[in-house]
Amino acid sequence: MQDIILDALIPAMAVGKLRRDRMRTFLESRYGAGNKNVKKCAVTAAQVLNAAAIAKIDHQMIIIGLRDIKLASFAFILHSEFPDPAMYDMAKLENNRLIKPCSGIPIA
Repeated sequence: MQDIILDALIPAMAVGKLRRDRMRTFLESRYGAGNKNVKKCAVTAAQVLNAAAIAKIDHQMIIIGLRDIKLASFAFILHSEFPDPAMYDMAKLENNRLIKPCSGIPIA
């Protein structure tokens, strides 16, 4: 899911949607075109994105958009990265692969 979100979904955010067949193509490029589980993985990933309210799903599209970050969510992420009370180098947070795209969303 991390790779799907970072490498397929976020670059498609500028358009606001991602065709479901493009997600399958993305997964095939990672796991092989002959892999029989790629279709199941694509369906499951779409269902997870829908269930988490990250995207709306129809038969052909995954519809995505930017949304406001809730302070409680940010605090959870920050605490997950830095659980012990202390002074931390913010570069560790800024260079985190999961957080970095959120500050300057790469547009493909």
